[in-house]
Amino acid sequence: MPNWSDVKPVPDWFGWEDQGAGVALGNISGRGDSDMLVFHIDNPAGENHGYYRIGWNIQGDSSVTGWSDVKPIPGWFGAEDQGAGVTLGDVNRNGRQDMLVFHLDNPGGDNHGYYRIGWDLDPNGNVGAWSDIKAVPDWFGWENQGAGVALADINGSGRQDLLVFHVDNPGGDNHGYYRIGWDLDDNGNVAGWSDIKPVPGWFGWENQGAGVALGNINNNGRMDMAVFHVDNPGGDNHGYYRIGWDLDANGNVAGWSDVKPVPGWFGWENQGADVALWDIAGNGGSDMLVFHVDNPGGDNHGHYRIGWDLEPA
Repeated sequence: MPNWSDVKPVPDWFGWEDQGAGVALGNISGRGDSDMLVFHIDNPAGENHGYYRIGWNIQGDSSVTGWSDVKPIPGWFGAEDQGAGVTLGDVNRNGRQDMLVFHLDNPGGDNHGYYRIGWDLDPNGNVGAWSDIKAVPDWFGWENQGAGVALADINGSGRQDLLVFHVDNPGGDNHGYYRIGWDLDDNGNVAGWSDIKPVPGWFGWENQGAGVALGNINNNGRMDMAVFHVDNPGGDNHGYYRIGWDLDANGNVAGWSDVKPVPGWFGWENQGADVALWDIAGNGGSDMLVFHVDNPGGDNHGHYRIGWDLEPA
């Protein structure tokens, strides 16, 4: 099990009702630091709105040296979202980090998944330009209860692949699913999609946030997938994760770890969560950052903590 930091708040959170959240890790500043990008969807009256901000240079005690201002994502749409995520990667291959944001819209009938890309983050975290909004085809589920997104070169083609993940909420137990959009071009378009793949052994009738991340945890050159969700039984919520080891070039997992709890979870009502993998400590291992939005009376609050040095399979 990793060694967990204490829980840290994201300062100056706002919004009484959030409907999805995400977190990503990367070197945004260009100084070689481990920076944290947090994202959430606010749900005021009328249309939702997406916002992000950056925590600079994560320290060994999991604190950051400072926070950027809050930045809006332009052109948001949807009065009811049911999950969201964010990830970083060099999609257009120009040496700058791009930010891909993903959300589930909940109109009447089936949900729909959409993503767009903020190109070329500058050292202050500002986006150079935004792509158009792109739909993930063949979405399903009338009620989703969490979603996530990740970028990595899974098939070894030299281009980024897009992994989208969501929790479906039919009658009875929830179910987790993922699929992969192969070989994003320089405009963020996908060459083709994999089939939809279930995450086996899901549990929980009510989830209140979920996320996914990709990284080479066992250092064998193949991508591993961390899947995270917040379960909502009676009383406090609980956070859990598991690892799908060694994705092949078709996006299939060689095997799954057992389900592992994130200790010391808190909050009766969460309204978004995510997970990110990165070598924050700089020691060649993989560290896992989990993030969630708590919904007490009044304003929501964002919190994160870090599990240092995940063990290889």
